[in-house]
Order: sequence, then structure tokens, then C-alpha cells
Amino acid sequence: MLFADLVGFTTLSEDRDPMHDAHDLVFGAGIAALEGDRPVAARLYREGRQALRDYGLRFPLALSGIDMAVLLADEQATDEAISEARQILTELGAAPFLERLEAAATAGSQRSPDRGRALREVPAG
Repeated sequence: MLFADLVGFTTLSEDRDPMHDAHDLVFGAGIAALEGDRPVAARLYREGRQALRDYGLRFPLALSGIDMAVLLADEQATDEAISEARQILTELGAAPFLERLEAAATAGSQRSPDRGRALREVPAG
């Protein structure tokens, strides 16, 4: 039985607004990643992150980048999510979250050494 079945998770519910649905997509992506369904996780993260971006929800977008660094360390999309999260968190001055992102990115790069040094570059700003 999937965790999503246990908690009754559904996405795109009719009685909620689209911003909540964006959060649901990211939440579902995390569940899929934990269950080992990487293709579904990658798709849900892509859709959820785009929706967060479309609604201007930058902090949740950055948090989803941290989640991806932890849960999908070796995906190309994760490299992009880490870079975007780093930029947002730097602009917001969110030092504790930046530290968490860097720790997750470093741990992920140790698991996947070919990810490149771009993960450790901090944008000028």
C-alpha cells in the first residue's frame, strides 16, 4: 500500500484553489520520491514547481528545491532546482535555509560525484 493511500492524499481537488493544488503537487512529488517512483516524482516536482513559480510563491519554490536535493539528488532537474533555490534564499536573506540547502546539495554531490561544481556556486547579488 502506498503512503498516499494511507493518508488519503489526492491532488487537484475541486474544493481548493490552484495555489493549494501547487503545494499538493510538490507534496505528492515528495511522496513518490520516498516510494521510489522517480519518474512520477520528477514529473510532479516539475508541474508543482512551475505552478509555484506562476503564482509567485518563491519561498515554497525554494523549499521544494531543498526537498529535491534530498530526495532526487542525481536528477538534472535537481541541479536547476538547487540553483534557483540558492538564488531565492540568498535574495531573501534566509541563512538557515541556505545552510540546509548547501548541506543537502553537498550530500547529494557526494552520492553523485558527476553533478558538477555548479551546485556549490553562489550567485552574485
